[in-house]
Amino acid sequence: MEDSTSLVEVPCNLCGSTSASLIAVQSGWRMMECARCGLAYVNPRPDEAGLRRHYQTYRPPGTETAADWEKMMAPLFDDTVRRIARLVPPGSGGEKPQRLLDAGCAHGGFLARMTERGWDAEGIDLSAGSVSAARARGLSVRESTLEEARFPGASFDVVTAFYILEHVTDPAGFLREVRRILSPGGLAVIRVPHTTPLVRVLGFLRIPNALYDMPSHLFDFSPGVLRRMLEETGFEIVETTPQRPTVRPRLGDRWITYAGFAAAMAVHTLSNGRRHSPGVSTTTFARRRD
Repeated sequence: MEDSTSLVEVPCNLCGSTSASLIAVQSGWRMMECARCGLAYVNPRPDEAGLRRHYQTYRPPGTETAADWEKMMAPLFDDTVRRIARLVPPGSGGEKPQRLLDAGCAHGGFLARMTERGWDAEGIDLSAGSVSAARARGLSVRESTLEEARFPGASFDVVTAFYILEHVTDPAGFLREVRRILSPGGLAVIRVPHTTPLVRVLGFLRIPNALYDMPSHLFDFSPGVLRRMLEETGFEIVETTPQRPTVRPRLGDRWITYAGFAAAMAVHTLSNGRRHSPGVSTTTFARRRD
């Protein structure tokens, strides 16, 4: 754990409660579960300055290069392109090109796909190295948080955030800002992990793990908790789906991911989209509610 002087105590970001129970301690960090709403969050956590320093060098495991990241995310990106094409038909933005913001765009893999399809797409990211790599591809990217970017209201038809919400210090505030910069009826695409069920099982079996990736991940979202947060910040849910899984770099991890995805899709299909497998990442597509 980092120096205690850089740590801050926080309440639940969803309901404001300070009553929480311990889920797990990993690498000296504590993941707590709100007693009122069920949101899982790190408490205490690094302050804003410490987190910003941390993200200058942070890379998800197995993604040390831009090529690693692109390979891991490619199936998810390609699937999202198809879903956006279905939910936001070409030409629905009028004569101007449709506009998209990718928050936490990393090296720009998703931006490149949307730009190739005629979208006016731009991105933001906190990593100077990632921003430089994306700009080298000719993409419009700035080094900034969403709040610092200060985009005008109703600037975008779609805002995407792949594995970003668990990293920000104020997820509810982030979603309110997404809503503000979306055009009326605009689409938010939010991809998050759901690690808590796996951690609970491994804890029961007394198997050590660091699956939460704390303090890089500050939150963990169940589909139900994310739905409530989106609805309370002004969105209407279109669908929540496992989508295509990421391609893990190690073969064993890859097969575990594929097996989890197959099970998740079976649950999703048989329940007509009403149920979701615990411990599997999901993507929620939600429209700005006016």
